[in-house]
Amino acid sequence: MFYFYKLLKSLILPPGIFVILFVIAALSVRKRFLRWLFWMSAILTYLLSIYPTTIFLRRIVVPRADYSLPSIDVVVVMGGGLTDESISRLVKGKEIHDLTGAPVIITGYNEEASMMKEKLLSIGLDSSYLIVDKGSRNTFESVRNVMEIIRDRGFRNVAVVSTDYHLRRVMMEFRKYGMNVIPIPSNPRKNRIRDFLDFLPSMSVFYINYTYLKEIAGIIAFRSIR
Repeated sequence: MFYFYKLLKSLILPPGIFVILFVIAALSVRKRFLRWLFWMSAILTYLLSIYPTTIFLRRIVVPRADYSLPSIDVVVVMGGGLTDESISRLVKGKEIHDLTGAPVIITGYNEEASMMKEKLLSIGLDSSYLIVDKGSRNTFESVRNVMEIIRDRGFRNVAVVSTDYHLRRVMMEFRKYGMNVIPIPSNPRKNRIRDFLDFLPSMSVFYINYTYLKEIAGIIAFRSIR
């Protein structure tokens, strides 16, 4: 019953229903161009909606994390807006602090930074270990402001916590300042196929894959303007 429900939900809700409609359209039209267009639309929508594609895109986008955690001087937690994504980054940052005893830098903008501070203190981080940057509106400003803090305080071994898709671009920004950082994903995902359900179209997977593709485009743009 569980698998039947999952299969039915996958087929009657987007993006699965769109795959079916594209296939029906491809089988119904006579014009070769339209038939080809509908088939390509069905295939592309399906591929963007399944977890094996996520695994493939992760290998392109996500840098390998160093879970051995050598001596760390500071943990940088990148802001992610007033979202659950930001919360997951903060929880992971607190976890790394607990393992290493390193201070934590949070970087965001105004309300976002205040929310991050309140959340970290609420889950047990001592305020004496917290450094707050409230003046960063995007990744570029965050790295620039954090680098000022790092240089002022003489930090050398830096761990950066962010959502997995964001880490490669963050590392590229830090390298512009001559700093190599240790990437720590706040949302590690499984890199294996569990069962046939991973081959069913899913809107949540579609969104993840869209995010990875958007990040790939951002990385390409970043490298082209360097």
